[in-house]
Amino acid sequence: MKANFTPISQFNPSFGEKFFCDTNVWLYLFYPQFDRTPQHIIDKYSKLFGSIKIKGNLILSHPQMFSEFINVWLKAEYDKFRKSAHMTLTFKEYRNSEHSKEALEKIKVVLNKVLECTTILSGTFTTEELKEIILNCDKADFNDLCFVELCKQQNCILVSHDIDYNSVTGLSIDIISANNKYVD
Repeated sequence: MKANFTPISQFNPSFGEKFFCDTNVWLYLFYPQFDRTPQHIIDKYSKLFGSIKIKGNLILSHPQMFSEFINVWLKAEYDKFRKSAHMTLTFKEYRNSEHSKEALEKIKVVLNKVLECTTILSGTFTTEELKEIILNCDKADFNDLCFVELCKQQNCILVSHDIDYNSVTGLSIDIISANNKYVD
């Protein structure tokens, strides 16, 4: 059984629904230059996010998402810095640079904005839940599978552009996405 996928263009949030935004959605909203996603796709997530906020729906998040967000943003800044400076600087060396410190200051500001509009989930998974995550880790990213489990636990809707979720069987969650590959 695959997840219940709804194209973002066909979704209108209802009052009382809970959402979990995947890291890629937060990056589109606050750091869209991290990849080559077209602006019209980013605009769809921005519009959905606005609709969710207007209706006062709960947006859940987890410390793992914050870790992933920091790592993706900082790695993108590292790659840009290395290319522009034509250097063979290691990532560890970059972490001590002034450019990295400036990037981290921007990241901190953005993540504080994310904290203002989310409710943070904490807690752990049971052994059985972790076994299920590990069983599927060849089909999707480990963090993504953890996010799926959180969505199942909290009965919330996952908002993501990541196609990895399409290859995982046994998902009993709803996914909203602007990624057309979900329907292929």
